[in-house]
Amino acid sequence: MMLPLVLLHGFLGSGDDWQDVRRHWPNQRALISPNLPDAQTLAGSEDSANIEVYSRYAWEQLQTNLPEQFHLLGYSLGGRIAMHWASQATGRIQSLLLESAHPGLPNQAARRERLIQDRQWAQRFASEPLSEVLHDWYQQAVFQDLSDCQRTQLISARRRQDPAAMAALMRVTSLGEQADLMTQLSQQKTFKAYITGGQDAKFMATAQALQAQKPCLKLVLFDTLGHNCHAGAPAAFAERISHLLSNEERPS
Repeated sequence: MMLPLVLLHGFLGSGDDWQDVRRHWPNQRALISPNLPDAQTLAGSEDSANIEVYSRYAWEQLQTNLPEQFHLLGYSLGGRIAMHWASQATGRIQSLLLESAHPGLPNQAARRERLIQDRQWAQRFASEPLSEVLHDWYQQAVFQDLSDCQRTQLISARRRQDPAAMAALMRVTSLGEQADLMTQLSQQKTFKAYITGGQDAKFMATAQALQAQKPCLKLVLFDTLGHNCHAGAPAAFAERISHLLSNEERPS
């Protein structure tokens, strides 16, 4: 039986970000790509809100419209949320696949530095012209593989969003307030694969570190791509993930 695949988008994205993957999907498996909920309620009412709190909130908002059992694939921020769902929704998630998702910073100093950076970004999203902030956002090293045309297209698509919502999500989901989940992930039985681009050195290192702790973990590598593999090569991405899931479901 083909279980559905739930796809969680990254920061600044939406469920529509998976349209090209859906277009190239090679079989009849159902693909479900919800929009992650607004974080402004949490950001405005709870100073202690973080990625764990937001992940529970997102699950509460979305789970009634999700299948009883499903595979789960999250990209970047969506992958970090998926990590938390995998421990919160035991029994419903058949397998966990992560694309360019950070398991957490290893020490308090690194988390403190990242929290400062993310709060600065949140302030910029909330107060500065959005096109200028997005231009600077997509100049970060993690997006170095993007062409000028791709950056322009992303900025054009993202600038229609609500800056206050962007700022709230950045504050609530800062990597600076996330626990280091590396060991927990390595022990998570449902965690089956990590997907990354060969040109994304930061997340290649993350993939290798995870695989060192969990040797049975499948590493799905797209040699010529950077941070966002599903956008960079949707047809190849769809083919490889479809094949991986079919193998997972095959009786041993």
